[in-house]
Amino acid sequence: MKSIKLFFTLVAMSFSTMIFAGTPLSSYTGEWTNMDSNTRNISRVVVDVQGKRVKVQVFGACGGGECDWGTVNGEAYSSSVAESPMVNTLAIMAAFKKSSIRKRVVIKKSGGKLVVESFGTFKDGRNSTYTKDVFERVENNCNVKEDCISFNPSNLKVIKNKKGTYTVADGTHYVFSAPTADEAKEILRIVQHYGYDKSCYVGRPDPSFTYQLSTKRSNTKPRKKIQGEDCLSFNLENIKVKKINGRWK
Repeated sequence: MKSIKLFFTLVAMSFSTMIFAGTPLSSYTGEWTNMDSNTRNISRVVVDVQGKRVKVQVFGACGGGECDWGTVNGEAYSSSVAESPMVNTLAIMAAFKKSSIRKRVVIKKSGGKLVVESFGTFKDGRNSTYTKDVFERVENNCNVKEDCISFNPSNLKVIKNKKGTYTVADGTHYVFSAPTADEAKEILRIVQHYGYDKSCYVGRPDPSFTYQLSTKRSNTKPRKKIQGEDCLSFNLENIKVKKINGRWK
């Protein structure tokens, strides 16, 4: 009971420090990442607003990666009963329940940032915790879209260029380039092994990400890795966007 009273006291103090001028509820929408890339608290927050309904998903830093707290309904608060949160939201509150801990999160806008306060109460009698972090929006550049070139893998051939380099082409359509004939033949072998029929890019003309798609095999089990491939493995659950030394990684 004491922890509950303390929680509401802290929330009241939090609201009392606000300037009574909120922002539209829709402005909270998006994915937000902690500005402290080394945080041991909440690392990422996703807010989804559909009309008056709010969904909040929270990720906490754990084990060098992230732990998903789950997605719950949030409650938007305005300055008075006469003020609609859709027009003037001062804060969003969401509660997350685990087997041994209950966490309540208060989310507020501060300029273009989110201020996220977390209140943790433990069932085993450990001291209650409070954290406060600042988050920035993960910007999605609408101009960056999936940019793909289609080809027929059965028609691909290795062609020697005048400059001594080699191209893997579908007729007159150049798809891949290589400095040597052996490398071009290896590209052809791998592409035909997996049945790739699209070569895709992010951020052309100088793409930061290049990948291949096999649209006809998307619902089948992946084929085994073949000799000659150079692969780096990673865990999809641990992937997140971070700003490191002024660059997005």
